[in-house]
Amino acid sequence: MTGYRHPATAEYVARATTWVRAIMIAAMEPRPAEVICYSGHTADEEPRAVVTSGRRLEVTVVERRWREPDARFFVVRTSDGARHVLRQNVTSGDWTMTS
Repeated sequence: MTGYRHPATAEYVARATTWVRAIMIAAMEPRPAEVICYSGHTADEEPRAVVTSGRRLEVTVVERRWREPDARFFVVRTSDGARHVLRQNVTSGDWTMTS
């Protein structure tokens, strides 16, 4: 069966591509941002809007989230259609944004 591709392969490639893009974005220079969050069970549980350079962008989708010992990360899509990586320093609570 030469050339056979499992139907899930396209979905896997799409997810892997998204993850690679997120890593590439995170490697870019971060800039300070004010992040407005939903606070439910924990403080700053999920970002809802980002204010940077005097512009407010609503978060339309949280595509991915993860934690590291010193930071929390969110890959988000905003109302302007752009994808951003938001990073919160767990110790200071400061946020940075990479686009």
